[in-house]
Amino acid sequence: MNVELLVGVGGMLGASFKWVYEYSKSLKWQKNKFLIEQLDSFKQLESTKAMETILDWNAAKVTFEDKKIYVNDDLLKESLYTHDIKKKFTTDEFVIRDIIDSYFDSLTRFVLFCEHGLVPKESLILQMNYWFNILKGNTSKSKSREIVEMFDKYMEYYGWCSKPQFILPKKNKSTIPITTYPN
Repeated sequence: MNVELLVGVGGMLGASFKWVYEYSKSLKWQKNKFLIEQLDSFKQLESTKAMETILDWNAAKVTFEDKKIYVNDDLLKESLYTHDIKKKFTTDEFVIRDIIDSYFDSLTRFVLFCEHGLVPKESLILQMNYWFNILKGNTSKSKSREIVEMFDKYMEYYGWCSKPQFILPKKNKSTIPITTYPN
């Protein structure tokens, strides 16, 4: 009788462990499927297409909300100044800032998905690694150190991605002098 009881309990435990294992695999698959669906939607956004073009090239034409502009790294730098440094922006700089804000707003959703366990952080980083590395200055395709630091300051100043270190780990304080504009 004890042997039958042990065999029964062992069988129940084995079935339970198998169920938990299969459930966790299914949950992981569902989270990754959700991430891929969200990334597909993110990649279709006009702001994502424009921002990734800006990140990928030192000079390029982008379209955003029916406005076509030519963006080079000098114009990007002018657009990245925060309001404590520069108070007035040209129309093209405003469009670039709008692209950046829309892009970071969308990235904030992914940070929240990760924080709430809806998507694995590692999977998001794997999918977005190319762009994150450009923003972090970790690749030969990166923007200049000055632009990378300006992105850091922009994200911190305006509070994008709720926790900017998720995407852009904090670096040492900037050693690049930043121009101050008159009000």
